[in-house]
Amino acid sequence: MAKKKGKLLIGNSLVIDDVKDLQDKFNAVLASSSALTIKSEEISQIDLAGIQLLYNLKNRAIAEGKKIEYKMKIDEDQRALLEKNGFTEIIQTVFS
Repeated sequence: MAKKKGKLLIGNSLVIDDVKDLQDKFNAVLASSSALTIKSEEISQIDLAGIQLLYNLKNRAIAEGKKIEYKMKIDEDQRALLEKNGFTEIIQTVFS
């Protein structure tokens, strides 16, 4: 049986109002896939809840032995803000 690769598409926002919906979508895709790609438009809004979601998605996929790949972009203002606040690891892991 071929392994199914799922996709989670994120718009341009990763803020608290988006997290519940994205978490539900992630759970559904992860349950039916052996690997997952998370794609986004250029993220122009991100807050701590969005950052926590990205860490959670990565850790959960790893815990379940599933491959996770990110194809995400972030605008330069948001990138600078994350770097200034010590989130360099998430930038290097998630955003291309």
